[in-house]
Amino acid sequence: MILLGDLLYDGRVRREALSLSQQGYQVTVITVPKVVRSLSGLDGVQVRQVLLLTRRLFASARGLRAKYGEFVVRTAARAVGQRADAYHAHDLPALLPAYIAARINRARLVYD
Repeated sequence: MILLGDLLYDGRVRREALSLSQQGYQVTVITVPKVVRSLSGLDGVQVRQVLLLTRRLFASARGLRAKYGEFVVRTAARAVGQRADAYHAHDLPALLPAYIAARINRARLVYD
């Protein structure tokens, strides 16, 4: 699962990850948190946090493009390394890195 945002505040993703884990699936959530922290209450779910170096750039159009570009590259690289049967993009910005990882690893792509 790929999420642009903080897993701490996205209950829908947490519930889905826990439900899949309880059904016997190996679940990894790749997320971009605002602050790196350990997350409790996610038994059986691996959480990989991607840090963006460009997060502190100003919010101009150029800064936003740089941030998104770094997000796509770092998240896609992390996802490709996870070698999953399916990649799930939880929001529109996460769709591109999930698509790249799914194509490289010949896996399924889920988007909601």
